[in-house]
Amino acid sequence: MTGDHALNDSERITAAILACAGPGEENVAGLFDALSRRMREGGRLLVPVEQPENTAEFCFKWTQIPNHLICVAAFTDEAELRKGSGAAMRSYPMAEYFRAVCDLQDCAGLVLDPWGDPVFLHYTELLRLLERTFPQGPDTLP
Repeated sequence: MTGDHALNDSERITAAILACAGPGEENVAGLFDALSRRMREGGRLLVPVEQPENTAEFCFKWTQIPNHLICVAAFTDEAELRKGSGAAMRSYPMAEYFRAVCDLQDCAGLVLDPWGDPVFLHYTELLRLLERTFPQGPDTLP
């Protein structure tokens, strides 16, 4: 486990993800609000990574979702992480990770909490979320 205090307070995101399972645009808006708030607060996500042998570098672990899109994943807290595989994880600032996902070639987007009640965010939605949260541009990311 990470013991990362920046993962604290992710309950709002988890609740918003659960609400997205129900119909209605207001549920998606609630998720965007929760994600935006946590980004401004410096919130972090647990990100599955792979580390090639003989290097200190790491790369994001890719996954394929049921509609055959290739994407990456992230977990909002350790309880969500424990529901699935034992992949290597790193704690990553939300805003930086979302920006990195948008810059990945051939990546369709991000799946939040893939083992529980997953939510897929297309990279265009991540870009909109970043622009809405940091309207002054990427240099203002926390």
